[in-house]
Amino acid sequence: MIKETCEQVLSLFRAVEPNTNQSQGDITQLKSLPAIVLTGPRLEEVKSMRSQDWLTAIDTETRTFVKEKAPRWYNLVYNALVAAKTFRELADRLEGLSRLAQSAPLLTVEQQDAGRVRQYGWDWRTFPGNTGGPNSSGVYEAVGVLVVWDVEVYSGVTQTGSLITSIEITVASGQVGESGESGGVETTIVIPRTGE
Repeated sequence: MIKETCEQVLSLFRAVEPNTNQSQGDITQLKSLPAIVLTGPRLEEVKSMRSQDWLTAIDTETRTFVKEKAPRWYNLVYNALVAAKTFRELADRLEGLSRLAQSAPLLTVEQQDAGRVRQYGWDWRTFPGNTGGPNSSGVYEAVGVLVVWDVEVYSGVTQTGSLITSIEITVASGQVGESGESGGVETTIVIPRTGE
């Protein structure tokens, strides 16, 4: 879900500034201003949510099950750089980002190949701040940190099988002879699975 979540974060921020890009490292040059650059994400595991459990999905029509290892959970942490030619342009982007955090606090993320749709909360760990003047290149910029909370990552380890549809019990009555043969009557009881 990490890749799909990153795509949704970019899409969300492009509503405030179409010139929003994601970087994996330091940015030395921006091609045009204003711009928002998201660096990351850096993954922080939420160890308190770690589990060794298996998740089970049952398909009653095909009478099968799929078990999957419980996911690990991560917070996705981005550094956000907002840059503009003028303080007014910068202030407009910062106001838009503040509104965005209030109006769209949830990201809806779909992982089509696995059929999963999730909503993740996000917010500013540190809202982008500005020192008040332009940098040495004459660019007004603000830097902050944003976090997308509790994104799950599945291991892909699964087990599949058939559901039990009935239980068959054979009961023998009577004495067992020296050769191991039953001298009595055998009765078979079939117990159908509940709901059939």
